[in-house]
Amino acid sequence: MTPPAGPSDAEALSAAVADVLARFERYAYIRGRRTSITAAQTTQRQEQHAFDALLRAVDRLRALHQVSEGPQD
Repeated sequence: MTPPAGPSDAEALSAAVADVLARFERYAYIRGRRTSITAAQTTQRQEQHAFDALLRAVDRLRALHQVSEGPQD
């Protein structure tokens, strides 16, 4: 049985979740601007950068989640 996550583990996981949500909101905002009348104000590069940052944040969250749960055997 895996021991419960300590406060620092829970805080790190909470921070990672907040990071993913913030990056998703940023990506959605940029993506929305690209599909709106103001699309000329947002470049494909900006959209790709925001999406890449979102993917990195999700990867960090997954890594923290796996560490806090322990081995999956």
